Amino acid sequence: MVRVISFISIKGGVGKSTGILNTAHALALMGYKVLVIDFDFQRSISDNFGVHNDDLNIYKALIDECDINDCIFEDIRDNLDLIPSHNQLYFAPDRFKQLYFDGEDYVLRQKLKKIEKNYDFIFIDGRSEINSLFKNVFLACTDFIIPIRVEFMGMRAIKYLFEIISKSHHRPHFIGFLLNDVNKRRKATGEIINYLEKERKKDLLKTRIPSSTKIQEAFKNKKTVLDYPLKTRGHQEFLDLAKEIIKRIQT
Repeated sequence: MVRVISFISIKGGVGKSTGILNTAHALALMGYKVLVIDFDFQRSISDNFGVHNDDLNIYKALIDECDINDCIFEDIRDNLDLIPSHNQLYFAPDRFKQLYFDGEDYVLRQKLKKIEKNYDFIFIDGRSEINSLFKNVFLACTDFIIPIRVEFMGMRAIKYLFEIISKSHHRPHFIGFLLNDVNKRRKATGEIINYLEKERKKDLLKTRIPSSTKIQEAFKNKKTVLDYPLKTRGHQEFLDLAKEIIKRIQT
């Protein structure tokens, strides 16, 4: 069965897009068939892969102006496909209400049924705002990860996020908290790790993504850190994360 995974947060700047991009590439390198859906109208992942198409994109598929199968750009990397976004996705919540009435939060979930059999993993990169786009991503997921950039504001946002999730009838599997941009020299890093190890230890992923200029450099250069040599800071960590995800969804 395909696993549909998103990195979910209600706070920007926590590393959702880079996390999805690098994790998806790591799984593809391990031989899994992976699809990434850019569900953010700012199109950062589409930009990263250099894929833009005004006629074939997730927005056009959702409003039935094209078939979602035709929106798949294959082999962006070996075993890794992409459905790009479009800036018109910003207007999607209003269009969904016009087209789907009471079902506007389930549009993505329904569309994925046409393609999910072709993949081992589907990653969805969405927005942080709580609206119909956020709900479409959450309701389409079988699993989710919460990335945490090590700062206390992030913890407050996480508590609020769980309040929102608890009100939903949909219960995707929580893979765990991912500590991102970890720098042990920062005081806040140690404080947050200590808090999570005490209060949510079983939910805390062992893999921690280090603070690394190479991860951001790769993203800006339309690459992933997996395109860099293995010794590059962040490369091995994303391979480890991919293995840990597999282990957690199998238990």
